[in-house]
Amino acid sequence: KNIYGTPVYTFDGHSGEGFALAWSHSTPGTLLSGDMRGSIFLTKMNGSKFSVEREPFVGHTDSVEDLQWSPAAGEGTIFASCSVDKSIRLWDSRSRKANNALHLKNAHDADVNVLSWNKLKTFLIASGGDEGAFKVWDLRMFGGQGKREPLIAMQYHQKPITSIEWHPEDESVLICGCADNQTTIWDMDMKKEDEELGQGQGAPSVPSQLLFVHQGQQDVKEVHWHPQIPGMLGSTALDNFHIFKTINS
Repeated sequence: KNIYGTPVYTFDGHSGEGFALAWSHSTPGTLLSGDMRGSIFLTKMNGSKFSVEREPFVGHTDSVEDLQWSPAAGEGTIFASCSVDKSIRLWDSRSRKANNALHLKNAHDADVNVLSWNKLKTFLIASGGDEGAFKVWDLRMFGGQGKREPLIAMQYHQKPITSIEWHPEDESVLICGCADNQTTIWDMDMKKEDEELGQGQGAPSVPSQLLFVHQGQQDVKEVHWHPQIPGMLGSTALDNFHIFKTINS
């Protein structure tokens, strides 16, 4: 007996393995999927049936690692992608042309593994790379022709960042999962950072933005905030999964 049931829809048009999936927040039944050949496909639900738009979004030159829809009101067609080609792209799902996508080349020094779009400050995106760095980007800076630099770049971890997510209720707090067996919580409050720099403090061995380090897992794969219980976290790893809450949450 098949206890798992039968898929309601199967798409076999990807030409390679895929790691990136993202459901739309604003349009139920709308799904993005990316593959290691650099293609991104859009699946839509019409009534009770699913269909895939034949032409993929093509622009990345290597594997698509993560996808995120914009959480901003009125931006239901906008999404972001990141890739092994070290880049981040912003797309409008109404256009397949790569030259219409905003392109951030060399966003990291290695593969860009993960993205998280801030739901409270919707102009901020966080990214995590294979080199162990995570960065925060201001999308308002993407439109000009000047060099696009991150608002914040943190190189605390020494192995690949495998998961990143903004806090659902605190616009400056995010969590990172890493292959170095650590899950870290950060407060990226820009005002606080500016005040500390203004006081002439030297660079500490532990970054002032680091709030909490959780250990006890091998090769952390994914971390998420609980959507209803403030401060509650879940993390999965090679050996187990943890559900925990920091004492000051």
